Amino acid sequence: MVYIPFPREAFDENEDLSTWRAKTSKRDGDWRTLKDFLAGQSQLIPDQSATPKCWYSEMLQGDRYALDVEHFRPKQKASPLDSANLKKLKLKTGFDLEQSTEEGAYPWLKFDYRNYRLVTAMTNRAGAKHVYFPIAKNSNRIATNAFPWETPEFPCFLDPTDPHDASLLLVKPNGEIIPRAPKTQLTDADFENLPKTWHADGFNYMRAEVTILMYNLDHRIFQEGRKKVYDRIVDLMGRLQDCLPDDQDRLVRLKDGFIADLVDAVSPSAPFSLAARCALEAYIPPTHLNIDLKNVLEKIPQQILDRVALEVSKIAINWHKP
Repeated sequence: MVYIPFPREAFDENEDLSTWRAKTSKRDGDWRTLKDFLAGQSQLIPDQSATPKCWYSEMLQGDRYALDVEHFRPKQKASPLDSANLKKLKLKTGFDLEQSTEEGAYPWLKFDYRNYRLVTAMTNRAGAKHVYFPIAKNSNRIATNAFPWETPEFPCFLDPTDPHDASLLLVKPNGEIIPRAPKTQLTDADFENLPKTWHADGFNYMRAEVTILMYNLDHRIFQEGRKKVYDRIVDLMGRLQDCLPDDQDRLVRLKDGFIADLVDAVSPSAPFSLAARCALEAYIPPTHLNIDLKNVLEKIPQQILDRVALEVSKIAINWHKP
């Protein structure tokens, strides 16, 4: 999962969104007409054509029938995690999930496109996230007709449209996805001092683990896909390293091509781009290289990551137009 800049101002006049807004009466399932609109939110270039990807698993979605428009906050039933999932979570983390036991629902967000996320069925349907939407212990769900981008709420799921949330996962070289925050147990003080403590390690760690579990992000298919991307980045950095010492025109063009490939791989629309980013973050030049070349290579990964982050930061977001 990486940050998806949504809802984008540049898409405010999108044909599908305009048609959606013009409908005087919306019915269940009408949100499927927004799949292309939502897919475009991850593109750095608004009119760029690309295969849609799941905002959580980051797997490309060529099969539209396996592509869901998910209601991040469930429209009919928003449940805390059940005993079976709580047991799985404790086996993995060693900690109990301290969640509110309050059942809820967000029917007023049913036809609000700002509540939609684009996902593969494997992360969303029965057996995955589905109707679950746990919130932190001792906290309340937002009131009826309130909006989460205006009123604080403390969900246990990470949201790919929140830059902070999207920074809380890490991919290992084998493709495994884990929390970026250190393993930290929540304390009573963490809950008592909300919202001040919301970005503390305890919440960051537990929310990441809850999201990995309930969106099936540790599924073998996703892990294999992330590993392939991670390995490709390692390979590209190795090839880049090999062509840098030679300044012949052909090799200069080759170097530029490698960098362009690396930029594409870490862009929000790329498949498993978190794996690409983590591979760049972890890159260390070989010790046998001369110091000048090592200095050049050490800077390239961060320059690439900064370049993409700058482009994403230029995208204007507007949560305030229904």
